[in-house]
Amino acid sequence: MTLAPLLAGLLAFVGALAAGWLLRNRVAPQPALEGGDALPGIWRDSGASRPGSALLSDRLRFAGFERLDAAPRFRMARVACLVLGGLAGLRLGEFLSAQDLAAPYGALLGAFLGWRLPGWWLNTRVERRRLEIQADFPIMLDLLQISMQGGMGLHAAWASSAASLEGSGDLLAREMRQVDIAVGLGRSWGETLDEATERTGISEFRSLGALLGQTQRFGTGVADMIRVLCDSLRHDEVQALEELAHRRTVRMLAVLTSVLLPATLMIVFFPLLLIALDAMRGVTID
Repeated sequence: MTLAPLLAGLLAFVGALAAGWLLRNRVAPQPALEGGDALPGIWRDSGASRPGSALLSDRLRFAGFERLDAAPRFRMARVACLVLGGLAGLRLGEFLSAQDLAAPYGALLGAFLGWRLPGWWLNTRVERRRLEIQADFPIMLDLLQISMQGGMGLHAAWASSAASLEGSGDLLAREMRQVDIAVGLGRSWGETLDEATERTGISEFRSLGALLGQTQRFGTGVADMIRVLCDSLRHDEVQALEELAHRRTVRMLAVLTSVLLPATLMIVFFPLLLIALDAMRGVTID
């Protein structure tokens, strides 16, 4: 028997074990508070109360996958990518090299990449979704403030701002529509916006819910408080951009030093070296 069928069988066995382990590692029930309510997912303590399956469920929810079977589907996709990556690496190693160790190394590398690729894709999707919602959040606050200053109530201004964001900020508009429906059914703004934070991982929803709760408690102007929150978010965004620009400057300096400096030294010193070598050829003992 050749090495390839043995490795293929081993990969299938490892894939079956990984599938069984992942299906057994289901989401544990959430711990309850004294009042009986479940503790929100992203505010629980890490460790024993935050198993890996719950963290995966949070990441999938932040990425926009809110189905109950999203976590098992993702685990099965990881197992399938592991097996397919291992088989692809096995065949590629056999094709590129005739050595006996090329196929095992190719299979291990392919299996590793196949296991890591879904996680990289999920992290990229979560980050892209977070950045898109955070970029449109100050715009939504501006629309909300303008609508309320024009005489609308909070609920009507919220619905109008969500309709205005459709097309340019679909993700934020979708979350706003869910909040609008929940508030229309009798939920409070604070609870509904806390749930929006749990769905998206965007803490600005929770800040807005706390602000609306303070305005209803103390009777302050909602539009003025929204303007203050919007100014604070824009200030934080400018600071983040400045920090990112400073980090990019340091990285550009490293690239310039490693790429342009050798070329510059070659342009400056290579002609001098040629001149020195030419002069040394004409030198004799006499």
